[in-house]
Amino acid sequence: MRLFLDTNVILSGILFPNGVASRFLRAVSDSHTILIGEYVIDELRIVFDRKFPQHREVLEAFLRDLPATHNGLSLRDPKDAPILGAAAAADSDVLVTGDKDILSLTDTFDFRIATMRSVLESMVSPDRDRDN
Repeated sequence: MRLFLDTNVILSGILFPNGVASRFLRAVSDSHTILIGEYVIDELRIVFDRKFPQHREVLEAFLRDLPATHNGLSLRDPKDAPILGAAAAADSDVLVTGDKDILSLTDTFDFRIATMRSVLESMVSPDRDRDN
């Protein structure tokens, strides 16, 4: 599966090594294609430089081998457009996010928009309804 990760998923995975996001990243990284966009990379670097400079090397190590995609998409909320556009351009199967505004757009795109929890649950139970 091609999983497009939002900024908050990667940020939480790096900052909280025993948290849900970190467990999620470990669970999906070997068996799925992880995708992130240029906007996400830029946003991560800005946040890490401003708030978590001591973790910048860990971020760069994480980013080193991941593909980056970018596409401009015009939506009502301009902050979500780069994330959604990049997920679409990457031909993602799933955009993984905790952003409630993005999660509300579930029927708008050709890819699934889901939380980390729902992706992990669907991996454990593959027959589970894909809309949850």
